[in-house]
Amino acid sequence: MLRSDKLDALFQLLEEMTGSAKGDATFAPSRRMQRAENWLMGGFIASILVFVAVAAWYRFASEGPVQGVPVPVYAIYFLSLLFAILYLATVAAGVTQAVWRHRRQRFAAIFATLKSELHGDAAFLERLWAFDKPTLEYGLLQYRHRWSSFDGRAAVLAGDLRKLGLFPALAAASVSASTLLKENSNFFLWTPLILACCFYLVAFYALGQRERPDQVVALLEYAISYADEPAKPALAECAAGPAALCDDRQASESR
Repeated sequence: MLRSDKLDALFQLLEEMTGSAKGDATFAPSRRMQRAENWLMGGFIASILVFVAVAAWYRFASEGPVQGVPVPVYAIYFLSLLFAILYLATVAAGVTQAVWRHRRQRFAAIFATLKSELHGDAAFLERLWAFDKPTLEYGLLQYRHRWSSFDGRAAVLAGDLRKLGLFPALAAASVSASTLLKENSNFFLWTPLILACCFYLVAFYALGQRERPDQVVALLEYAISYADEPAKPALAECAAGPAALCDDRQASESR
């Protein structure tokens, strides 16, 4: 019997699990670097919006004939390009600094994140085992369906970026744009291309947010597989202590 109070508690737990992935602070850029990245990204987005508005004004609202590309449009374009280059340089500098700091440790970032997740997810599994198996299975069904629907809507709008990839998609859009420029096409023919590029970026961001939900689905499946067993793995102690402690705990439970 599925009880409303248990479903509410499971929902809160799943919401907490989904939002718990924050990465390892050891490899995060400094606050000063993060502020610089935010300002540069904001300047890039603002310059792009101004560029589109000015170009549209020259194309449709300006009374004089447009001969070539107006100087203000060129200036705003190069300003947005400067913001993009500075943003990429800032990100590259932060990554280079982190890699250089941990240059003697192979796969340091991966194992640092793995260590934090081993501890955090073990505690989540202990809390999941407080629910009965039917409740966990129902929660898994609903959770997986909701995120699959999210993926389906993103794929309908932007295609399957997992197979296509962001940069190949943008390269194909660039080829289409160059063809439209050579043909001096109508502005309305550019609309689907602009929307496609926007949806590519949105879908790329959405796919980046799917990593933790996929991990939560795997944790739910693991919790369900041990839900009916009287002696569950002592994961909270195993994550916090040495391997010998885990072996002794599990051996005593098996007796």
